[in-house]
Amino acid sequence: MSFRAYASDEYEAVIALRKKWRKEWRGMGAWGIGFFENDQAIDWKYELLEGSDLSFVRETLEQAKVEEFLDADLSVQALAASEIIAALLGKPGHEVKNNEGEIEDLVEWIARYQGKGKEKELTPLALEVVNRIRLDSELRDLWMDAEEFRKWDELLLDLERRLR
Repeated sequence: MSFRAYASDEYEAVIALRKKWRKEWRGMGAWGIGFFENDQAIDWKYELLEGSDLSFVRETLEQAKVEEFLDADLSVQALAASEIIAALLGKPGHEVKNNEGEIEDLVEWIARYQGKGKEKELTPLALEVVNRIRLDSELRDLWMDAEEFRKWDELLLDLERRLR
């Protein structure tokens, strides 16, 4: 088998897998249930990394709190922000703890800012926002249609526990 044929077969397999994921995740731009396993959270992460404090995290959480309609994109970003707070409190989820996915730079950022004290004042806000997303958001509605809804809901409950 030539390299070109092998590469073509491998490419077709990847395309087929992506189509399956897109269908299952209903266009959410997600490849898993984790807080950083979607396009919106990864984009949000890059913006966070440009800053040198928690102001971007605060802005994201405050926006999620006051929006009348909590859309999927803002929900994803607010969950990422809440996971940052939990990690800064020394209670990271499995993605951060195990440095899974596209977050190596984020793990370094967390290590650099951990223990600065500001995360404690944002904890009640993060907890309120996670609860809202879990109970009444567009993201919840999208996940309800997915096979992985129970796992996603358990992930949010775990985040709420880690924020307490």
